[in-house]
Amino acid sequence: MTALQKIFLLIAAGYLMFKVVMGIIIYIITLKVEEKGLERKRRREKLLRARRIKNMELYRRQYLQLEERKRDLAAM
Repeated sequence: MTALQKIFLLIAAGYLMFKVVMGIIIYIITLKVEEKGLERKRRREKLLRARRIKNMELYRRQYLQLEERKRDLAAM
């Protein structure tokens, strides 16, 4: 092998190693981003669930008051 062929093989091997390392790094970063995203999703769903329960209670009271007013008006 000539010196240029050895240099080319060294550069090609280095390039492949670089690609493998970058792939591993990107995979690890993707896992961390996914984990944070799932955590935010769980937090958001918990908040929305609490808001939904609160709104259901609020609307339940309003509908009960409306029904009570209708009965009072009908009784008059």
